[in-house]
Amino acid sequence: MLTLVRDAFAELSGALSAAATDPDPVVRLRAVGAAHLEFAGTRPSRYRVVFARVWSAARALDSAAITEADAASLGQDVLALLTATLRACVDAGRSTSSDPFSWPDDIVERLVDPLAHLR
Repeated sequence: MLTLVRDAFAELSGALSAAATDPDPVVRLRAVGAAHLEFAGTRPSRYRVVFARVWSAARALDSAAITEADAASLGQDVLALLTATLRACVDAGRSTSSDPFSWPDDIVERLVDPLAHLR
């Protein structure tokens, strides 16, 4: 299963990296976001393996199926690319955020509600 998880992350990383080519950081961020959603839509089984708790690093650690180093490294290239892309928007003055991981108070209303077509 670890091989499948690694392969899924590598595939996602490749898709996001291929999308992250525009010199404009906002265009690049939107392209990376679109590539992420495209991966989820076109590779749903792979996406679920890494993001929908089909596989659990915690359970794998408990059973000694992987090492802590293995668990810590999974998906780090994807996270680094997303963080760098967000940071580029901040550095270019195109985002008011000073922290790529700070969420607005109304994130659910702005993100979840429209995605779920809530009324």
